[in-house]
Amino acid sequence: MTKTSKFTPWDEDTGDTTTTANNTSYILSKKPLGDGSYSVVFECKNTSTGRHYAAKKYNKRLMYGFENMLKNEFKVLNRISLSHSHLLSLIDYFETEESFYLVTDLARGGDLWNKIADEGKLNEQTTRTITKQLVESVDFLHKHQILHHDIKAENVFFQSKHQDSILLGDFGLAKILQPQEKFHEISGTLSYMAPEMLDRKIGYDFPVDVWAIGVCVYFMLCGYMPFDCDDDDETKDAIRNCKYLFEPSEYWVDISSEAKDFILACLRVDPQKRFTPSQLLQHSFLKTNLAKPTITISSPLKRSFSNLSALQRDQIKNILQKAGGLSAPALSHSSSINERLERGRFDSLNKDATLHGAICPSPECVSIFSSPANSTSVSRDGSAINMFEESLKWDGSQKKALPLNTLRHEASFVL
Repeated sequence: MTKTSKFTPWDEDTGDTTTTANNTSYILSKKPLGDGSYSVVFECKNTSTGRHYAAKKYNKRLMYGFENMLKNEFKVLNRISLSHSHLLSLIDYFETEESFYLVTDLARGGDLWNKIADEGKLNEQTTRTITKQLVESVDFLHKHQILHHDIKAENVFFQSKHQDSILLGDFGLAKILQPQEKFHEISGTLSYMAPEMLDRKIGYDFPVDVWAIGVCVYFMLCGYMPFDCDDDDETKDAIRNCKYLFEPSEYWVDISSEAKDFILACLRVDPQKRFTPSQLLQHSFLKTNLAKPTITISSPLKRSFSNLSALQRDQIKNILQKAGGLSAPALSHSSSINERLERGRFDSLNKDATLHGAICPSPECVSIFSSPANSTSVSRDGSAINMFEESLKWDGSQKKALPLNTLRHEASFVL
């Protein structure tokens, strides 16, 4: 391996990046999952473990002048990864001569926007289930001084097509705020912007995420946006003056007063009077007949803490005991052991399976690949053991996988 001095989003202290002559540890699908202004997302497979993830590919030429945006996304993702069950996690990262890659969780269920478009609108129970998860994830971010800054239906992903369990993603505009710090840049998606975001002089912080949650809930319940006028000027005026209605009445006749009041609590012009995520979690709308997200997993793949091996359980217990129990910050707002272990993080990466910023040859691209026999719809890099060890590390340090002596299944490819 050699060292090269150049810009990378993940090595800003020294500017040195590892260069490897070995093949990249990932194979990419030729068909993209989605794209943005600067990036394209592909499904990928780790060739060492057979695990499937999402690879967000940034074109270096398009990113010229926007390097800080990518640095910021990496910084936020690296800080929150494996800390909350409804936040997208960073698995790995590397670069080639032409591109940067961020490897993250793979959500096979599409996004909330497409779900609403397909179904017209969502029933109140489904909306409640999705909203509670969204508010919990935002509450976690805010308690760790992170402003998401781009909450919208397109950035709420489903772990699979057979469940309503979400992952909040796309942290390209996210910001780690210092106490009392305000953000002044006008950026984001206009239809989801809070009134204070339209005035550079005022500045804004965490309450803008709550406003965006309110817009999402309105959208889920009726199938159209509360602030979506003929042109941008009209939309801005509607936002500044909170001009929206629960109309046409036939769309809202079966919607409860609790749901409408929840939206009102989010869409308050004065950010100081807007509910916080913690207050929203106590709102009657989220307390009424809340069902757990539906999860459909075939019986050969379904696992839980109860059927882990004795060795795995002992190792988990040892890690937790060394860390002083479950009171560490990264786990303070996370879900239970069973819920976390059912999310598909059972096969550890071996010591050579992660690249951690290495400069590599371009990944091979294939037309079709099949999931390994032991892969669930959403993939994480760590084993059950490594997951807890890394979750307890809030300092964003590099991941060190602890491999288990478990059977591995290779995926077959059709070129």
